[in-house]
Amino acid sequence: MSYELTIVPKQPPPVSFGGRLMDSIRSYTLGPHNLKDKAIAPYYSGAATGSGQLVNEFTAFLVSAWYDGINQLSSDVAKMPCNLMIRRPNGGSDPFIASRTYKLLKFSPNPEMRSMVFRRTLMTNALVYGSGYAEIERDGAKRPFYLWHLLSKRVQPFTDEGMILDGRESPLRYRVDGEDIVEAQDMIHLQGLSLDGVQGFNLVWLAREILGLALASQQFAASFFGQGTRFGGVLSSELQDLDDDQKEEIRAEIEKLHK
Repeated sequence: MSYELTIVPKQPPPVSFGGRLMDSIRSYTLGPHNLKDKAIAPYYSGAATGSGQLVNEFTAFLVSAWYDGINQLSSDVAKMPCNLMIRRPNGGSDPFIASRTYKLLKFSPNPEMRSMVFRRTLMTNALVYGSGYAEIERDGAKRPFYLWHLLSKRVQPFTDEGMILDGRESPLRYRVDGEDIVEAQDMIHLQGLSLDGVQGFNLVWLAREILGLALASQQFAASFFGQGTRFGGVLSSELQDLDDDQKEEIRAEIEKLHK
């Protein structure tokens, strides 16, 4: 016995007025582009990837392996002892408890952070952006008073051509938020792997393709399982009824196609 099957596509749900309004606004704003287009990716502070995913320093943390790796490394470094030591005249050293710098490193670098949080945040920025920064605030006697963490994307190291500072020509300086200048002696700079010994590699940018692939796979899997792992559509037959053997044959063919 022969039979013919036709697939009737599942009809999409009607679009609400709010949905049509948002589509109109998006179309007016982006024109023929969408948020995955490489042409507009730089304007959203991210790198477009071959998978179509937009990858930046924040979306990278949606990849669980990336999040766990950064968390483990930065937290383990933050747990390590961080003591200011003073040398003995006859050799050896002791914790320099009398120094304010000892308290900054050991307990609280500023009124807003404890030492472990400060060091973990500094290390996280160094791992993600390639460099971690903290500005040294000094008192009237030029002694360290507070240590203030700076988000790495706010800081740009540069050399000031033609300037001489402390006998050094073209000294290394830091521009914060594109305006304020901080001298090297007032900046803690935790450097990652680099080619110039100053600015470390941005690991998110280097790993953007594998991170984009992970994000795309994650999104696909979530949608796949969220839809019950079944394809849409309805199978209908011109025959009035199908016997059990015919149903089993159809089921086997569909499983063979989708496995």
